[in-house]
Amino acid sequence: MEDGEEEYLYIPTTTQMKIISLLVIPSSILSFIGSSLIIYNVSHDRKKSPYRRLLLALSVCDIIATSAFVTSPFLTTAGLKHTFVWSFGNPTSCAVQGAITQFSVAAQLYSCCLSFYFLLTIRYGMRETTFEKRLEKIMHFVVITFALGAATTGLVTGMFYPSHVGPGCWWSHPPEGDICANDSCGAEKMAWIFAGFPTLLCIFAIAINNLLLYCHVRSTVLQGQQRAIEIERKLSTYNKNQRAGSDDDNNSIKMSSGKFSNWDSETKRGSSMLGSGRWGSSEKPRSVLRSSDKQWQRVKDVGKQSFLYVGAYFLCFSATIVKQGLDGQGLDKVEGSGSVFLPLLILQSIFLPAQGLLNFMIHFRPKYIQARRKYTHETRLWCLKRTVFPNKMKPTTRPSGVSLTPSQRGNEDKKINYAGELVSGQDSVHGNSFSRINFNIDSIAGSVHESDQESANANSSKKKRSGTAKRVSYDDEESWRFRSYNRSPSVDSIPEALLEISTREEPTNTPVCDDTTDSQSMESLEAPATGSKRVSHTGEVEDVESNK
Repeated sequence: MEDGEEEYLYIPTTTQMKIISLLVIPSSILSFIGSSLIIYNVSHDRKKSPYRRLLLALSVCDIIATSAFVTSPFLTTAGLKHTFVWSFGNPTSCAVQGAITQFSVAAQLYSCCLSFYFLLTIRYGMRETTFEKRLEKIMHFVVITFALGAATTGLVTGMFYPSHVGPGCWWSHPPEGDICANDSCGAEKMAWIFAGFPTLLCIFAIAINNLLLYCHVRSTVLQGQQRAIEIERKLSTYNKNQRAGSDDDNNSIKMSSGKFSNWDSETKRGSSMLGSGRWGSSEKPRSVLRSSDKQWQRVKDVGKQSFLYVGAYFLCFSATIVKQGLDGQGLDKVEGSGSVFLPLLILQSIFLPAQGLLNFMIHFRPKYIQARRKYTHETRLWCLKRTVFPNKMKPTTRPSGVSLTPSQRGNEDKKINYAGELVSGQDSVHGNSFSRINFNIDSIAGSVHESDQESANANSSKKKRSGTAKRVSYDDEESWRFRSYNRSPSVDSIPEALLEISTREEPTNTPVCDDTTDSQSMESLEAPATGSKRVSHTGEVEDVESNK
């Protein structure tokens, strides 16, 4: 520095130092609690998946990073010109705190890994088993090895010193009078190698991955809505043809014999169901579009969950990245730079330790929304506890939205085949995964299938019902695939573990195509009277006794 040239080094005032030191404590405590609850919930859940393991590793790194952030104003070397007012540390504690801070880069890398996980499993349809075998172990190895290697390098070379702007220790210039104080011993280069370039890589990768994911989700939703409208039109045409065929069979049988008055009333009731929209199409087709809307909402919920994780990342690290960049460019030596650095230091103290808290809110948000919708009579605190500790919190009232008829209360194991559920397939031309709507003709005709045969053993109700696939040929020689399922359908292009992040509720025993199904109609559909006639799924007239 030339003689007469005055150097301005921004140093916060004593009051500003105290405010910055105190602001970091509340967010750090909440982040520590949030990350710990995520670890507890994931580790006690029997479901294991790459998504859960990546989130578990991210939460562990968040706890380590939070411990570094909350101690940064206190463990720096005391007695220096630019150290904080409450610092009581020494060079050793400063070096340890700097190493922990450097290791916290692993949290950013795991956030980047999560963005790749969402992109590969949702956009490109990679299965979780494939992701686990090919990429997951490599991701864990690279992140942990890089973080430990960078922290160890700083400790061995002795380049962790108190930061010139802000609390804490990191790659920095040595204090005046030390060896190589002028050329900083290459600390700036080390900071770029072990933190600057990895951070920029994470920013660009996360931004590009979520841009691709957003375009895919938007395209999937638009295509799904168009296909739902098209198939609803075809289904309406098919129902009209079925009703016309049933009326012709009805008239021919009535003319040949007058002994089928009971079957006549049965046929009229079935036709009225098809025409009124209870089990088929109507003026406002609810069966198909309403159920398909839930599936498109699931796709959007998965994309929204990914966007929230990315938003939390940028919210936590943006202020720190800007502050470190300005500090590296020497802005702290410019007069009046305090007006720029002070707001950044305040934002850094609030948001930098808060990633664990934000991840907690994002991870449990869908489950909390489901609990609030299902248990409307419970308090918000109870729903939150139910979300975090599902096995320990039992409902005090019956969940809302579950209206069972008298016949259904006697046997709650009966399952309804819902119409219009989303199933994913592979495009035979382009090889891209796309979503298509499949319909179960049994649900449209109004027949109820039992998941398991009733037996004296109560445990038999817990057995899973294997789904069956049926094909029905239509007048236009187009075959549609139909599928029944036990719970909400899994989507091949969306991992099963990610379906839980949807805010959609699981289907209940009440048919989605009509919420006003009375017990008499349900009982008559389940057990028709002996000697009566009914119309089968293919439109043929059959005797009930002959099927027994």
